[in-house]
Amino acid sequence: MIPEGNYPPTFLRGIPHKGPQYFDNQGEVLGHIFRPHDRDLPEAGVFKVSINWEDDATVEDFTLRAIKDDGTLHYNGGAARVSLEKINLMRQEPPYVGTVGYQRDAIRGVNEYHGNLLLNEDRARGSSRAAFFRRLKFTVIDVIPPIE
Repeated sequence: MIPEGNYPPTFLRGIPHKGPQYFDNQGEVLGHIFRPHDRDLPEAGVFKVSINWEDDATVEDFTLRAIKDDGTLHYNGGAARVSLEKINLMRQEPPYVGTVGYQRDAIRGVNEYHGNLLLNEDRARGSSRAAFFRRLKFTVIDVIPPIE
């Protein structure tokens, strides 16, 4: 594991299914994968979107094999591999300064890789949210297919 506060170059964001809100007609992933759930409430103006830091070679399999409470696979759409370098570049662009962050948030004994992508509430739910999530899409460098 990489020490707390240090970050690997990539993280994974699980994709619940292959539906049209997550993939376009050509099979390209959409920025919607980063949207907080409608039931989520921001904490101090920030939404936490769950991710897994790619600390080692086992995180991909660990993420894809995540099981929901009903015993089914959680990520039937696979997982998006996101570049931290691209996130950091986005964070420097004038329209996005202060709108995206990240953190480690390991769940001891359950998910040591866990972290959060931190999204500004105004951008994630505001009138410019479509452009915001379209921009986040370009931080994805790969989509890992689901376990069949």
